[in-house]
Amino acid sequence: MSATATRDAHLVTDLPGLNGADHPIAGVDFAGFAIGNAYTDVVIDGNANIDYLYSHGILSLESFRAIQTECGREGIGCVFADEVCSDKCSELLVASVEAAQEDKFNPYFIYGDICLLSNNQTAALRRAGKAANSSLAPSALQQKPRRSDIGPCADAFTQDYLNQKSVQQAIHVEDFVEWVDCSDAVGGLFTSSVSALPKYPSILGKGLDILIYSGDADSNVNFMGTERWIGEEGLKLHVTKKWEAWFGPDQQLAGYAQGYDGLTYKTIKGAGHMVPAVKPLHGLYMFECFVFGDVACNKFAYPRDLEEVASGVVTDLASVGAMLMWVELRLLRPTGARGFHRSVGIVGMPNVGKSTLFNALTKTENAQAANYPFCTIDPNIARVAVPDERVRRLAELEFVDIAGLVRGASKGEGLGNKFLENIRQVAVIAHVVRCFEDTNILHVDNSVDPLRDLDTIRTELILADLQTVERRLAGLAKKKKSADPTLPDLLAVLERLQPHLEDGQQALALAFDKPEELLQFERLQLLTAKKAMYLCNVSEDDAAAGNDMTAAVRARVEAEGSLCLTVSGSLEEAAASFEDEPSQLEYLAESGLSETGLTKVIRASKDLLQLQTYYTVGEKEARAWNVPFGATAPMAAGVIHSDFERLFIRAETVAYEDFERSGSMKAAKDKGFMRSEGKEYVCKDGDIYNFLVGK
Repeated sequence: MSATATRDAHLVTDLPGLNGADHPIAGVDFAGFAIGNAYTDVVIDGNANIDYLYSHGILSLESFRAIQTECGREGIGCVFADEVCSDKCSELLVASVEAAQEDKFNPYFIYGDICLLSNNQTAALRRAGKAANSSLAPSALQQKPRRSDIGPCADAFTQDYLNQKSVQQAIHVEDFVEWVDCSDAVGGLFTSSVSALPKYPSILGKGLDILIYSGDADSNVNFMGTERWIGEEGLKLHVTKKWEAWFGPDQQLAGYAQGYDGLTYKTIKGAGHMVPAVKPLHGLYMFECFVFGDVACNKFAYPRDLEEVASGVVTDLASVGAMLMWVELRLLRPTGARGFHRSVGIVGMPNVGKSTLFNALTKTENAQAANYPFCTIDPNIARVAVPDERVRRLAELEFVDIAGLVRGASKGEGLGNKFLENIRQVAVIAHVVRCFEDTNILHVDNSVDPLRDLDTIRTELILADLQTVERRLAGLAKKKKSADPTLPDLLAVLERLQPHLEDGQQALALAFDKPEELLQFERLQLLTAKKAMYLCNVSEDDAAAGNDMTAAVRARVEAEGSLCLTVSGSLEEAAASFEDEPSQLEYLAESGLSETGLTKVIRASKDLLQLQTYYTVGEKEARAWNVPFGATAPMAAGVIHSDFERLFIRAETVAYEDFERSGSMKAAKDKGFMRSEGKEYVCKDGDIYNFLVGK
């Protein structure tokens, strides 16, 4: 949930309390919200206005001091320009506004000009309208107006663009509606109290994720007021994370952030009231980090279209279209070739050895391993090298240690909601099941039964997916008259999924032949649609041969076509304490193992993620990189840097076997082993590339 208009601060803060049984949003998993430049308290926000105008050179020192003397700020008896102000205070306020010529600058973005439509700009808007009306095909997008033509009239251009029927159809607006940049209707209905602050104490206690952000170039609802109502003049929240800079994906300073009990506050440097309109790249990045987490968003590949408009107002038709399409693909197709996820989520019941395996796998002690349930709350995340005999510098996968699941998680029991949401972030699930007896280590069900544990986890994931399907079906029932052409495909998918899940089957077992239905299926992002492997955690004595429990688990999951591996978390953790690999293997050999079980886990993870490896070779080192099967050469180049995909010309390519026989790229070229591949070339495992890119 995100709100960027001033009055939305009041409306959004009502939502957490509206989720009653009879309310339209009943059943919605309301996880949190973000509010931008939030008009929250009429007194605190109002009294910050004059301070902001003076601090940014819009109000003179003399006027500022006179207003402080006559109006005061601490007494809050007079909210600036309010009817209770003294006559002298009101006169000074009016005079200061007139002197600043506030009607001649944009208070929502003080560094932007106001729109004064020239003939060139009017013509540009007409051209844009004709292009958007004709179609959204590339030929139409090529008719985009020049940035210099539009200038500060981006709002007028955007309004014209979003009111094209073809555009509204493209972004799935069900029935044509007139879009306006700022609706007077909302203001006319605005009857909320002068302050939303009284709503926050109960909201902050609900465990929601809350982001409050401010574009620092907005004078109308400015950051000074926001910081005051969060702090000493309002909620008086305790600071949990000190003030520090945050950076965008372009490595530029994007603003500043501070953590409080229950919420995070961020500023966006150089942005106005409508942050995405002025700072689209940093705004999108901020939202992605809020939704997916800081670690996840740092891995996303951002399109060049965003970078090109990051320094100014979005005025480019093609860029707007590219942003919309990319955001949908990023959110709905997270395992695509570009920006693909390489993460494996380690899940299981409490006290089955997940964190022990995670620490051994990642050679860290990041995850707390303890003899009580829920010692893992926030997910632990680390990257591990993918073993590859061909190179020294290896590609990486990401492993995530997720909190233990208990029966009833789909209804919120234990850390259920957090557990399920963390699983949604990963591409592959590694189920850890306990296959060892140890009276010193507790089990939440007071006995060791790996098949029962498997059923518990599977049931909770299926129930969570069933809830998703039922909510979507209920929503579609209200849209029977919708003209959205995708709804029949979605309905067909949901109607097949519901009985399938009710029968206790996982979504992954259901096949969809029609591409349109497959896309709708992927968009649902169901938990049981993820690929999975099963890790039987055994004692050191059973590390080589397994036991009766591992045999039972293997028979169950292999009959379903899934992969089952046997590992000993305690043995692997002990082996990981040796610094060099020969010592580790020597230690494992005493238990009858020729390689670490974790090497098998990493190899299996790579296969499930459908990744292949290519290499780049320099004078000092060779480097491995992972790409999905089916990736083209430009996509492979984009893994190194997003610019390389956009500017790709060709790839000088040598097969690994030919490189081995030659000894170097130069020798391979001299022997005729090097070939030149273009943009349509599909990568092969073991290819060695030298990418040629433009400037």
